[in-house]
Amino acid sequence: MSFMKKLDNFSNCLSILKNADFKFAETNDIYRTGIIGQFNLTFELAWKAAFVNLEKLLNPKLNEVQNDWA
Repeated sequence: MSFMKKLDNFSNCLSILKNADFKFAETNDIYRTGIIGQFNLTFELAWKAAFVNLEKLLNPKLNEVQNDWA
């Protein structure tokens, strides 16, 4: 999956997390669990996007190989 797609997935998850009602989560265990799950997913997608970007920055030849496969 491309860096831009991973970044887009992360952005969508972050948007959902930003809209969470954290005040409500203080009193509702189910809602809090959902927010925690959304945070975990958002963090994982951020890590994957960052890893792909760092990999390309640190290994420019990787871009050449991937372009040859396309």
